[in-house]
Amino acid sequence: MTIESQVRRILVIDSQDLMRQAIVNEFKVIFDNCLVFGVQTPDLAKSLLSKLSFDLISIEPGLSETDPTSTTHRLAMIANIVANSSKSKHLVITANESEQEAKACQQIGVIGYASKVGLTRRTFKDLIHKINQLEFVRYITHPTADELDICSAALTPREQEIISLMFARSPGVKRKDVYEQMGVRCGIDACSVEKYFKQARTKLQKNGTLPSGL
Repeated sequence: MTIESQVRRILVIDSQDLMRQAIVNEFKVIFDNCLVFGVQTPDLAKSLLSKLSFDLISIEPGLSETDPTSTTHRLAMIANIVANSSKSKHLVITANESEQEAKACQQIGVIGYASKVGLTRRTFKDLIHKINQLEFVRYITHPTADELDICSAALTPREQEIISLMFARSPGVKRKDVYEQMGVRCGIDACSVEKYFKQARTKLQKNGTLPSGL
């Protein structure tokens, strides 16, 4: 059974508004038929947990009302949320990651631990799928110099991804190679990727925002 078929309700706890909304949006991309709740504080989360059950809970322990540098405070907050939602799967996504904290989270009962730094849409999706297969998944990553995002309200997430990959391709790399690369990454055939690229290119041409070279 896939994780998409198991998850119907998700809770995202993060005091940073833009980051919380970004994580909510990433969950919406992965889960078509899911309701995602976002809250700023542990107190609001606990209030919500007293009324509703959640299949998956994403936690940023470095909240404004706690000391984000205190391992004790961070782990206590995580443990409290886990204790109040024992039937949920718990995922920690944090900007202040450490191997020590990841191990402690595993002991608490968290099934996934990820660094916000270097967490791309592709690795986020990979993380979500792996938490359904493994006992514990850890992503402590680093920024990569070759990652580039081109975003437009006119494009779907896949169209944005192929446009970004195509724009950032090295000299001498053919479009066919990029189609195959994204096909492997997304689990689709290269012909479908080419279709997404042509659709995206047409949309950007139409609104006058197509970068030169595409």
